Amino acid sequence: MSMNTANDWDQFWKNSNLQKIIYLFRKFEIFYYLNTILKKFKKVDSFCELGCGSSILLSKLSKNVKKVVGIDYSSSALKASKNFFNSKQVANFELIQDDVTKLKTKKKFDVVFSNGLVEHFSDPLIVIDNHVKITKKGGSTIILVPLKHSFKYIWFLLSKINRKLWPWPDQIFFTTNSMKQICKEYYNNKKLNISIKNIWLTANVLLVVKKTV
Repeated sequence: MSMNTANDWDQFWKNSNLQKIIYLFRKFEIFYYLNTILKKFKKVDSFCELGCGSSILLSKLSKNVKKVVGIDYSSSALKASKNFFNSKQVANFELIQDDVTKLKTKKKFDVVFSNGLVEHFSDPLIVIDNHVKITKKGGSTIILVPLKHSFKYIWFLLSKINRKLWPWPDQIFFTTNSMKQICKEYYNNKKLNISIKNIWLTANVLLVVKKTV
């Protein structure tokens, strides 16, 4: 199911140099998304990030959101999250170790978010479905995946020459059309309101699924 092993993720979180490179771009992405697509969700009761990594985004949101929850498969990532929350003196957080392909948690959240997660799985719809599954009625699922026709894809192709340029062995790149095809059954579901668009500035495809009832 996953194109990357638990060891791949743990190795990434142990590679401080690679984390610094990814962190610089993610810092820009977080600033941009907090002031655009996530702006209206800053004051919800519960905000969950799947594949939370070091929880930089959740730390920012914790100032306004009643509770932030990070879910990740990697124990190294969760350790990094805990250390980051403690360094920022964040108390209203919860961390859960779980597999996004078969989530065990029964909790539901006002917003379920991920950025840079779904593309690492051979069957993206299963992972997307699990985002929606733990979203409350009336809540929103927000998913960002890498855009195929972008600098990220060029960077990925170059990494085939030098593996040090990209942290993961393989992943999927998306277009709005390919995402629409993956989520085609959602369009006929009266309980879901779906929108898909490109975010050119950050080279991502944005999927938003609103649970209407």
